[in-house]
Amino acid sequence: MPTLIKQTHLFAITVDPNDKYPDASVLSLLEATGFLGDWVLNYLSQEDPSMSLKDHVQKAYGFRQLHPMTITLHPDDHLSYPGDPDYFPLVIIERPEASPPLRCMIYQYGIVALVQDSSTFITRMD
Repeated sequence: MPTLIKQTHLFAITVDPNDKYPDASVLSLLEATGFLGDWVLNYLSQEDPSMSLKDHVQKAYGFRQLHPMTITLHPDDHLSYPGDPDYFPLVIIERPEASPPLRCMIYQYGIVALVQDSSTFITRMD
């Protein structure tokens, strides 16, 4: 069952939003996000961030340039790529009142979708 674990005026965290991981605990899904969840929450906790979410995550990651993946993000937040099984988010972290949307979906295998200012950037951070 999707679980909203935290919501403030700055961010909301939803675990297993598509109800695809019924045997996983909320804690194990949160742990699977690694440092990325913390980086995104740090960004969303700022009232007026000085850089984009993508740039913030890139700076925090620090290892290499993030490269976009050619993969499709669907309206229910799952990802698809021909020949692969669909990927469903483990966790969604978002600024619920942002217009345009400001969201981060974290998937298995270190795949991340960042949505900000009506643009979407999908990458793998492993």
